[in-house]
Formats: sequence, structure tokens, C-alpha cells
Amino acid sequence: MFTIKHFVSELDSLRKHLGINQWNLLGHSWGTILALEYYKAFPDKVASLTFASACFDIPAYAIQAKKLLKTLPDSLQQAIVMAETTGKYEDPLYHKAITQFTCLYLVRKPVKAEMDSTSATYNNNIYYYMQGPSEFTIIGTLKNYDATSDLSKIKVPTLFTVGEFDEVGAELVKSFADKVSGSRYKVFPNSAHITMWDAKEENLKIAREFLHSVDSLYNY
Repeated sequence: MFTIKHFVSELDSLRKHLGINQWNLLGHSWGTILALEYYKAFPDKVASLTFASACFDIPAYAIQAKKLLKTLPDSLQQAIVMAETTGKYEDPLYHKAITQFTCLYLVRKPVKAEMDSTSATYNNNIYYYMQGPSEFTIIGTLKNYDATSDLSKIKVPTLFTVGEFDEVGAELVKSFADKVSGSRYKVFPNSAHITMWDAKEENLKIAREFLHSVDSLYNY
């Protein structure tokens, strides 16, 4: 069941269960893929789209991640190469590289309570199957995903957000935004990938302003 089609179906089941005819979708990271694919399947059910740290071109994201790895110490870079060559990802140095990458490009201001709840509900089997062993070793089923050609077909209000130090890369997200007619684009300074923690108040402000502007266009 670890397929995009299945997760899209689950999301629409939630919409039906809640009795919502049309809703605003906000997706973060992998959630942006889910939101886009949901829109493609059920365009009449979507009032607006917010793509936070969008990952619509996984091969391009993988290139970006490899560039960021060059900022890590040589010993950690070598550990990553070794793990990816052998397929053995248990090396403590490889996991140290994950930790350092996380602190630089995933989240710079972690919220302990949020981290704890996330860890408690995290399904590593899905992550490994679809992504891989880390944010920068992408060997899962999403490794060839590229939906950039679908972005020009979006016809609802759309907001793109990204962190200044986001692992996805602000330039890559900007290239996605440029393909969606009339879309909005916002970079959060001093933030990494999880901008909801690194720039909480600014994130809420931008999302709220965008949704208010959408509300003025619709009679739900």
C-alpha cells in the first residue's frame, strides 16, 4: 500500500468522512507530492494549494542534496560514499552525517515536544521504501519522480514556501513556482526544511494571509 495512488485515495476518504465538498490543501515535503497528485485526481475538490518545501523533481532534489553534503567534514562525506557503495547504512559515521545534515538543512530550531511526537508516530518502513535510508541517499520508489510538467496545469490559487537553508533549495522551489501561473512564493530567512518550526510565526502569518485571500474568491 506504499503507493502515491493509495495515499491519494486515503486523503479523499478523509475528505468524504469529514463531509467537506471542497478544501484547501497544504502539503510539506513529501506532502507536496501528495497534494499535487490529489489535485490531479480530484481538481474540483481543491480550492487552493500550499506547497511547503516542494519536492516535485526528486532527481533534481538529489543533486541539490549532494551539493549540500560537500559542506560536511571529509570523514562524514567518505562514510556516506562507503555506505552508498556497499549498501550498508549501519555505520555510526553515516548516522553522524545524517545528524549533522539534519541540524543544518532539515531543522535548525527543533521543538522538543514536536520532535518527540513525530518520532513516536514515525513509520520508518514507509520512509525507507519510498525515500531511502536518509534525506540524501534516495533509493526508494520516489527516486525517479518528476511532476514538473504538471505544474503549468494548476488552475487554483497556489502558494510556495521554502526555507533559506532548506535541503530542497530555494532556487529549485522558485523554479516550480515560476511554472504555476499567478502563484505566490515566500522564502523564510534563517530556516531549514521544516519551516513550521524554524519560522513558526512567519509561517502562520503567510499561510493565514494566503487562505484569507482564497476565502474571498470562493463561496464554499
